[in-house]
Amino acid sequence: MKVINQKAHIDKDGMLKIAIPTELEESDVELVVVINQVGSTHTPGLSENDIQLIEDRWEEYKTNPSATFSWEEVKAAIIKKNGL
Repeated sequence: MKVINQKAHIDKDGMLKIAIPTELEESDVELVVVINQVGSTHTPGLSENDIQLIEDRWEEYKTNPSATFSWEEVKAAIIKKNGL
């Protein structure tokens, strides 16, 4: 996993256009995008507890990324558990 921090500008049409150079070629990747408005100290829709939980889980992930599951693994476990 590679974390890339990049600042960008959202156009008046609400579109965010970014180009991210990588060392990868012809690969499928999964992106996680967190948009935080510059100068903003409030994250709409999230309580302080929600924000702290996300930050704690992100730190846990960075400490041990191999202890995670893909969506496919989680979905299969839910289907198996519930007999779907």
